[in-house]
Amino acid sequence: GGLALFGTGCLHTWPSVVEDVVTCFLDPTPVDTQYLMDDSCYRGTFGSCFSTTLGSVCHELGHTFDLGHPRQGIMGRGFDNVHLVFVAVTSGTVRAANPRKTNPQCSTVTLVHNLNVECVIGSPLKQRSRTPARDPQRPADGLDRVTNISNKQAEEDDDLTYWSPGCAALLAFHRWFNTEQENLPKDDLHFDRSRLLLTGSAGVRVVEVRGPGGSVLGAWQFPGTRRRHQFLVPAQVLSGAQLIVAEDSNGNIIKANV
Repeated sequence: GGLALFGTGCLHTWPSVVEDVVTCFLDPTPVDTQYLMDDSCYRGTFGSCFSTTLGSVCHELGHTFDLGHPRQGIMGRGFDNVHLVFVAVTSGTVRAANPRKTNPQCSTVTLVHNLNVECVIGSPLKQRSRTPARDPQRPADGLDRVTNISNKQAEEDDDLTYWSPGCAALLAFHRWFNTEQENLPKDDLHFDRSRLLLTGSAGVRVVEVRGPGGSVLGAWQFPGTRRRHQFLVPAQVLSGAQLIVAEDSNGNIIKANV
């Protein structure tokens, strides 16, 4: 697993008892940034601070189970909206803006009274697309899918607090959550860097190409009953890549430098 880091700067916005959870999510008290930390995804209220920081705990715990940083879900920026799991959208709740911008943008964000940060967000490098991973004539592969993180993201109408397909698959086969796998072979997943080939007799279940900061550049999942014993990592997704992360049916995880 990886390292989880979480500070205590906003714990004053958290409830002291479970019965106060919803009340704290709905707390509209403005954050006085002269005295208090504002970690609310620019929403500026106690309730939003509680939402972002509770969600970030879930996010950080994900790193202890080898999860990276996809663009969506809890391991992206979806954790800012964890309050929507508990409460409906009302005038007292503010939904964090979708961080996935598709148009060029130049803006200045005031973080504290005397600090301005200017950022420029470029357009996507290519048209996003979705590619099925199976032949529809092969029902045995009915659950197999290939998903690339550059695929077009549909507009979500949910609470945004979910595991992305790659994260969900990693957790589903992870040894921490499958105690019956403790006695299964542990050195059965291999990566041939010269050929970009992953092999495993137990079956390759998850493959991710990760870049700086654990960002997921490409992701593939094979949860079906038909096991895939080899996977050739597409060379075209390796631009900027630093790490190949893969998991097999026994929960073995390999991390190989590109």
